[in-house]
Amino acid sequence: MNLPVGWERTTLRALGVEARPGFASGKHNQDGDGVPHLRPMNVTRTGNLDLTDVHYVLDDSDRRVMAGDILFNNTNSPALVGKTAMVNLRQPAAFSNHMTRLRVPKGIVPKFLAIQLHQLWMDGYFQTILNNHVNQASVATERLLDTNVIVPPTAEQCRIVETLDDLISHLDSALPSLTHARTLIMLQRRALYTLATEGRLLVGNSIATPDFSMHRQEAWKAVHRDKSYKKPAGANLQDAPSRPEDWKVFSLEELTDPIRIIRYGILMPKVKSGGTVPYVEVKDLKDCILSGKRLRLTSSELDEQFAGARIQPGDVLLAVRGSYDRSAVVTPNLARANVSRDVARIAPLPGVDPQYLHLYLQSHFAQQYLKKYARGVAVKGVNISSIRAMPVAIPSLEMQRRIVEAVQQQLTILNAAEKAVQLSLQRGATLRQALLHRALNGQLTYQDANDEPSSVLLDRVRAAQKADGHATKRAACRSRKGISTGYLPPPPRPSAPTPVVAIQQELPL
Repeated sequence: MNLPVGWERTTLRALGVEARPGFASGKHNQDGDGVPHLRPMNVTRTGNLDLTDVHYVLDDSDRRVMAGDILFNNTNSPALVGKTAMVNLRQPAAFSNHMTRLRVPKGIVPKFLAIQLHQLWMDGYFQTILNNHVNQASVATERLLDTNVIVPPTAEQCRIVETLDDLISHLDSALPSLTHARTLIMLQRRALYTLATEGRLLVGNSIATPDFSMHRQEAWKAVHRDKSYKKPAGANLQDAPSRPEDWKVFSLEELTDPIRIIRYGILMPKVKSGGTVPYVEVKDLKDCILSGKRLRLTSSELDEQFAGARIQPGDVLLAVRGSYDRSAVVTPNLARANVSRDVARIAPLPGVDPQYLHLYLQSHFAQQYLKKYARGVAVKGVNISSIRAMPVAIPSLEMQRRIVEAVQQQLTILNAAEKAVQLSLQRGATLRQALLHRALNGQLTYQDANDEPSSVLLDRVRAAQKADGHATKRAACRSRKGISTGYLPPPPRPSAPTPVVAIQQELPL
């Protein structure tokens, strides 16, 4: 890439950037005692500091960041190494040992360098120089200082930062509205499912509901013949669902096949190699659809061991551990696939439309029921016994199908709106990246021929580094000769140029 006239390419080391790691603090608090302790999670994907969740520490460490410093994420998560943000706080703050503090010399606009480093993370550069250890990944300080950066004239750096702040602020102003719109669409979808399965979406009488008890017993006798019939669990009516008078309430087990019972799937289905049988896990139920999902494969041995959990087209799958708001109807291409232990397989009887049952599981009542009976500490799960006893309000099969058709018509509108919002968010992210690339290529702002070339700035930095080196050698020499030098406080940190102060945005704690 050809740089504009007056720009230079160098390394952080040659630029005189000071790098220092933070410290680990085992005692945090959120009540404001001590000083703020910034952590990798406080650096956003857009290269800013998010201070909504700040912890505090009580310590006497001298490792502090202040306004104008740069924080480089050096966390043990490889995907996050390189996220960078400039600090602009009212008071000094401590910072985590998973972060590196960078301080720049006079003439370098901190925010410009932070933007550049963050863009290198976005482009995946830091993933290529990681030190991968057993439990963590990081970029060594020496390798970080060898990172190549571009240096425009100081005045040009100020113009770039000011222009970017102005343009990106317009993009950011639209982001909350788009995010809110996406949230509203999710709420509207849930409300639609609730209205439909409470009988408030369509008006009309429901004709006779099928005799599910007879269907279950016939299915049982077809397989077990004279073996005693096992009655299903009754509906848990402590919190009965809202419904029209002509709708009936059954337990979920009363509506399902007595042979292919409601059950979990394979315990630890993941295999290193040789998998042949696809299986559905919680992540595959995202967006409540299974079509087009690429499933992992388990071994034929595990599939045979858990043959009773195999799925068929028309089954309904429900996430029962970690997430309860994910369900989907099995599509024809997944016949005889299996499920993981965190997913429940539900095989509806004739007379139960699988799509209606899926809508019911997504309704407000069903979600609250699952949440109420979830158990666990770190990751909560719902027991099969609670799922079997879930009360289900159900009309006739004809009414179920009419409800499903009406819901799908409304979903078409909501899905189109959601797609438009998502497209706008993607365009905003693309435009942000385009602005940053143009800024770092010298194509965003005008080039002023009167600007002092960066080569002059770099000469001053090298001269200052050389002078510091000589001073250090003289001090060491005096110490070896027995001359007491006493305590010399560190030189004051040079202030940033006045134009930079004017464009920095203070983030209050």
